[in-house]
Amino acid sequence: MLHKSVLATDKFRAFVWCFLAYSCLSWLAFYFSQHLIHISMIWNLFLAFLPLVFAYLLSRKVKKITKISLIALWLLFIPNAFYVLTDFIHISDLSYFVGGYYDFKNVDYVKDAVVYLELINIAVGYLLALMMGLSSFATVQQLFVKKRQAFVVIPVVFLLIGYAIYIGRFMRLNSWDVLLSPAKLLERVTASFNWFGLVMTVLFAGYAAAVYFGFRYLVKSKSR
Repeated sequence: MLHKSVLATDKFRAFVWCFLAYSCLSWLAFYFSQHLIHISMIWNLFLAFLPLVFAYLLSRKVKKITKISLIALWLLFIPNAFYVLTDFIHISDLSYFVGGYYDFKNVDYVKDAVVYLELINIAVGYLLALMMGLSSFATVQQLFVKKRQAFVVIPVVFLLIGYAIYIGRFMRLNSWDVLLSPAKLLERVTASFNWFGLVMTVLFAGYAAAVYFGFRYLVKSKSR
């Protein structure tokens, strides 16, 4: 019998339905705004959904070689779940108020439902991606990371996630580049790493770790 925190079939199906519902919301946001980011969000959420698929398969009975492959794929795609946070920058040019924000007496909020629909779409996409990533991370940790290994393995994974977010946003590299052109990817990554990359890696890693451990704390508190 699987432990209650391992990804269950009904929970996995719920995420599938959430993904389909979100796709409809994204098309609606695109229809009214004509901003392609909302179509891109469907793809980004799909990439965030893949680690959940790998975690779900890992929680089933599979051969050892299959497990190794699934863990590698999970590690490759898990940064996408946390990366969606950076998609908020695509709506940073939208105006939500007129006047100085801190001039409370004179500020006037824009009365345009579409800009709020765009904000909601990005926010919902981020939250769904995060929930998928956190669920898959908790499943993989429970199944494969022993307590005595966690102090080393988990920080390394978060640093890899932080670095992947950095190269994804600033170098415009994707998870599949590792599979399609690993030599070219390695060359670009080693040639472009600098202090800014290090700072952003640590910043993104800290963000991912804070969200994950906050999530684990809430889950444990709820189960008491």
